[in-house]
Amino acid sequence: MRRFNITKHKYRVDPGIYPILFATLAVALAIQPWRPLWNDEVLQFAFGAYSSTGLAWKVFRVTLEGINHSQTMAYIMIDYWLLRVFGASRFWFRAPSYLATVLLFAAALRLWWRWNLPAKWRVFGVLALYSSPAIMFHAGNARPYMPLVAATAAMLAFWSEPVSGRGTWVRWLGWTGMLTGSLFHPYFVVYAIAAWAIGFASLGIRNPKKAGIIRHLDAPLVLTGGVIYTGTGLLSWITHRLTETYDPWFAIGRGMPAMRSFMDAHTGVLSSGLGSWMGVAILGALAVIAWHSSRAESRTAVAALAAAGVISLILTWISWRSSYVIFPRQWVASAVLVALVLPGLGRTAIDVMPLNIGRWVAIVLFGIVTVRAAITAKEHMDGYRSAYIEYREPAVRRSITAMEPGERWILLANENTRQGGLVWPIFRQYYYLTGGGWNGFAE
Repeated sequence: MRRFNITKHKYRVDPGIYPILFATLAVALAIQPWRPLWNDEVLQFAFGAYSSTGLAWKVFRVTLEGINHSQTMAYIMIDYWLLRVFGASRFWFRAPSYLATVLLFAAALRLWWRWNLPAKWRVFGVLALYSSPAIMFHAGNARPYMPLVAATAAMLAFWSEPVSGRGTWVRWLGWTGMLTGSLFHPYFVVYAIAAWAIGFASLGIRNPKKAGIIRHLDAPLVLTGGVIYTGTGLLSWITHRLTETYDPWFAIGRGMPAMRSFMDAHTGVLSSGLGSWMGVAILGALAVIAWHSSRAESRTAVAALAAAGVISLILTWISWRSSYVIFPRQWVASAVLVALVLPGLGRTAIDVMPLNIGRWVAIVLFGIVTVRAAITAKEHMDGYRSAYIEYREPAVRRSITAMEPGERWILLANENTRQGGLVWPIFRQYYYLTGGGWNGFAE
């Protein structure tokens, strides 16, 4: 009888599966569904206490000139309906951000595949993205920042694809990104323009004869997004101006602290692992090497870095001129542009270096993201455990009179989500007490 020799039949795993597995794990760790609600989330959670969509909408419109300045209606009203249907659930309350996190990693993987990055560099990109605290905090945050980040990545992936290569999957990315960005955030139009310019430039460099502007844009997609973006804006942030003034530097400080916040937000994993100046130095060195490599795609990546910085500076200037607080989260979509081009910059720099030097640079880069990803994963796992314990046990009882008003609302919101059921009627008082004193908030 013929004997089967197992050594002749080796099973080979497609390397392309590893980036997908790492991305799936990153999403699972980052969303943290039991994480306690924090102050900004209570702004949206309180809407769930109102008995009708009309009343919730009325409160939202009035508060646009103050505490809910620059918010679109999308996330707040979607959360209102989710809270009314599923009750005070942290999972459902943050569900739009969870879905946006999935969209972000799906778009990133497609983009890196289109840019012909090997599987190991796509894994590098996933780890770098996951380890960027300025981005991943919003994966489990019921605010519109992760939808903005995901929409920016999706549009960059869509417009980096030649028209002939836009199959069902890529078109789904494009339409999902356009609808998400147009509905959820006022900044989207700026990042959509940047994503189109970067994508068009990269395709035009590769094949100038086929780089037609109108065909590349996809007119139906852009027109639909423009109508939704304008309509949403007219119903919310366009027609309501901020009536209060604040110290713009309250959150990030002045001078060096502000500069350090800016650097940390944009250099992501490099700063979180090595410090602000070292992160900027490494990113700058990679950009200089990539620019002088004479590779057209690498120069496009450097242009994306420049676009990210310029957009963030413009948004900062607008906040300063409007006497509105400058928050690092305003730069989160710029941060994701940096994270998306980082694997390509690293690969180019290593390819053009002498073999021995390139090998050591690769070890350093992969070492940084691997160690930082392991630390981030441990932090997320510890957060899972502590948040789950908190979720299962009653809130710590201490004198409520000793708390700040904001602390009391956070405590009540987390206790409400722990017990479940509908959002408590007491949250109808939230905007009455914090939104300007209009008694209609308490109806």
